[in-house]
Amino acid sequence: MAQRKPHQTPYKMNQRLNTIWRSGDRDEGSFKHVLYGIKALFAGKSWTQAQDYRMGSSKKTSYGVPFGAQPRKKWVKIEKIRDELGTKEFKKLVYDTPDWGESIGIYTKKR
Repeated sequence: MAQRKPHQTPYKMNQRLNTIWRSGDRDEGSFKHVLYGIKALFAGKSWTQAQDYRMGSSKKTSYGVPFGAQPRKKWVKIEKIRDELGTKEFKKLVYDTPDWGESIGIYTKKR
């Protein structure tokens, strides 16, 4: 495995995911937004194609709610990191995050 760049560490990824979670209600709904977004990225899709975002070029979620700039910026950065690392290394990075790795592993059926 190549050396990860400073913006590609589990700590930085953890911060980004926490920012996305905090931008919502901080409940199971916000938690699932993170899980759905990551699962879409694992599948090679854009985070905007996640099960509950599905916003395409719109700035609103599938529920018609405006989507904030802060989480949008974090998702764009996370997707860029996936593209830089490739899906396999990106999965390893996400699974190594202290707050999210285990839950995402369970949700994506990591073996």
